[in-house]
Amino acid sequence: MTQIESPKVVKKKLFSPIWLLPIVALALGAWLGIKSIKESGVEIQIHFPSATGIDVGKTLVKYQGLTVGKVKDIGIDDDLKGVNVKVMMDYRAKPFLNKETLFWLVTPKASITGVEGLDALFSGNYIAIQPGKGNASTFFEAERQPPPMQIGSEGVMVELTSDKLGSLDVGSPIFFRQIPVGSVVSYRLDGNQRVIISAFIQEQYARLVKKNSHFWNVSGVKIDASLTGVKVSSESLASILAGGVSFSSDDKADIAKNGDVFSLYDSETTALGGIEISLTMADANGVDKGTRIVYRGINIGSILSKQLTSNGVTAVAKFEPQYGSLLTNDGVFWLEGADISLSGIKNPERLLTGSVINFLPGINTKSAVPSSFALQAKAPDLLQSKKRFLTLTSAENMGISAGAQVRFKQIPIGSVLAVKLTKDLSAVEYQLELQPEFASLIRSDSYFVPESALTVNASLDGVSVKARDFTTLTQGAVSLIQGHSDTPLVANSALPLFSSVDAATAFYDRQQQVHLTLISQDGADVSQGSPI
Repeated sequence: MTQIESPKVVKKKLFSPIWLLPIVALALGAWLGIKSIKESGVEIQIHFPSATGIDVGKTLVKYQGLTVGKVKDIGIDDDLKGVNVKVMMDYRAKPFLNKETLFWLVTPKASITGVEGLDALFSGNYIAIQPGKGNASTFFEAERQPPPMQIGSEGVMVELTSDKLGSLDVGSPIFFRQIPVGSVVSYRLDGNQRVIISAFIQEQYARLVKKNSHFWNVSGVKIDASLTGVKVSSESLASILAGGVSFSSDDKADIAKNGDVFSLYDSETTALGGIEISLTMADANGVDKGTRIVYRGINIGSILSKQLTSNGVTAVAKFEPQYGSLLTNDGVFWLEGADISLSGIKNPERLLTGSVINFLPGINTKSAVPSSFALQAKAPDLLQSKKRFLTLTSAENMGISAGAQVRFKQIPIGSVLAVKLTKDLSAVEYQLELQPEFASLIRSDSYFVPESALTVNASLDGVSVKARDFTTLTQGAVSLIQGHSDTPLVANSALPLFSSVDAATAFYDRQQQVHLTLISQDGADVSQGSPI
């Protein structure tokens, strides 16, 4: 009988390794999907005034040279006031897409101050981004101009206020001791009263800007022309072409911080120190901005501004720092211009340069200096009564006429009142008037000499020509030679007027010589001029 084997039962496995393949594929697909969604980027919208310079699929968004997005689409906005540019940003830029984030278009721009956006000249226009703070946002308004201070820029940003922009522009250099240390980065109007200029100082020079620094305009060429000569000054070639600003620095003051505000002055003279005072007057005829304040023929200040008040006109004047000590409680100011009369023109150069404000310091140095002085229309009577009058005599007229200046070390100290013959008609007599503060200069051995309007020295080495000012040419001038004596001049005494210093020296040498008479039978072979 055939034996039949019993069936063998094998238990089926619950999990087959073959199922790992679809599970791994599913997990990989899910991961790739999530990664694709995550890295698909963030779509934002930027509003520009126009689409000029922006191309779909070409124009990139860059941050510090790194590409973080690309323009996806461009459409006209609903109000027809610009275009909406759709940009697909890199997912890694999402933390920076906040309300205060700034976007602007970078294009090549050439000007006198240099070339901006040079990288865009080769790679094409691009949209720059500056991350900001605030809540997350997907809609932005593009900036018309790059922001003044960009991320990554080290240094200090200060604001300068001025009544007008002048020749300054974005990129105009900032100088310190004629060394470029920064530049103007932007400007804007503050209402309709003033201009606010943002200036950036480089990091290595930021410590030079102090809390009490003064800024002044050095743009272009400054020409000071008058009958006494022409003075031309400028900071550098760059400031002539593109304007410029310079500033001062004080080692003892605190360093300025970002956002500090300074005034921008017209010149270095008005910027650096000095004392400001007010001059009150009934009217401002002959007084303008820049009118000089003069003491002993030297400019010691000027008028900064003037304005109407209920009592007349008030002008703001500024004394230069080195002359601030001259201000006293009883100082006197008066307006003086060219004086035209039948005898001639006194101070003819003021017909072109305008009137000046004369100043005479007082003697009261203990009282506090007031902030306001009255501007008189003429020299005070007290000043007239203290003037010193002198008489000069000369064998002939030296080309001096009435109205000529009397000078000491080229500083006017008085004037010639009259020129006439003496009573016996033997000499020429000059009547002089000296300002009271110069009366102490006259000594018993003082004398005067005329000034030459034109001096020519010719030799084998060449020809030298020296010319004086127009006043000396037309009216002549007289110079005081003080002498060495400590004895003051006796009242009502006359002093000589010599043709030159050499003539005066020879005259006084003869006065000191001893004259003897020698008698000889045969002359002893001596003739006139023989040495002793």
